[in-house]
Amino acid sequence: MAPYAPGIDKDGYWGEPTSTIDWCEENYADTYFIAEFWNTITNLALIVPPVIAIVYYWRLGVEFRYLAQLIALATVGIGSWLFHMTLKYEMQLMDELPMILGTSLLTYVMHWTCNGCGKDRVRDVAIAVSYSVIVSAVYIAVRDPVFHQTAYACLVFFFMYKTWEACKKIPEITRMVLASFLLFTVAFSLWNIDNIFCVNIRKARHGMPSYMTPLTQLHGWWHIFVGASSWMHALITLHARCLSAGKTCTIKMFCYVYPYLEIHEKWM
Repeated sequence: MAPYAPGIDKDGYWGEPTSTIDWCEENYADTYFIAEFWNTITNLALIVPPVIAIVYYWRLGVEFRYLAQLIALATVGIGSWLFHMTLKYEMQLMDELPMILGTSLLTYVMHWTCNGCGKDRVRDVAIAVSYSVIVSAVYIAVRDPVFHQTAYACLVFFFMYKTWEACKKIPEITRMVLASFLLFTVAFSLWNIDNIFCVNIRKARHGMPSYMTPLTQLHGWWHIFVGASSWMHALITLHARCLSAGKTCTIKMFCYVYPYLEIHEKWM
């Protein structure tokens, strides 16, 4: 998390940052209207695929909980876009609080997919909602980004545990689960490198040609890789649901790179 450095960062349209975090990308280095250009536009990886999928799966009549997790993912991307564009505290909350709520929702949907809506459904919903509300309330009160990151990390680890449990019941999803875990590991590594070695990264960035500098925007690459990982998790839960419901579906690749789930029949 880079300190605000007037010698490197510039003034721009949104004024001085009020967020509790200022990332390693130099502020207003590329445009007067966007504080962190690359950290902003890389959020398209979290926005575009879910929005397209929402329309596609809604037309097929897919159950709303599976659309809701896609809506949550797109909401995180939009909030992150606004945060990095402005570096304002209010926009920071629009990024960070949906991260908690969205991951809680993903965890609940994965649990529901593999265990069904039994007598513990109300309890499971209450736990997911309570965790999100309590973490959000405490974070707003203390304004400590380390608290948010710790709460989010705990939630991610629990989600991974529930996902691995799902693999035992539905082994067909194991390959995609491993790929998603790998993508998240790469994303998390880049996020940490960007935070820990920011001074060195900034020095290196200013010593290379301008067309090379996007490669050094590691927080932007975090968005791309974590977006792909989260997208795959949403596909995993939907794939598992299709298999358990006896629906015909196929995992395909868009342009040989991006996976998506093709469902061959309407849900309803």
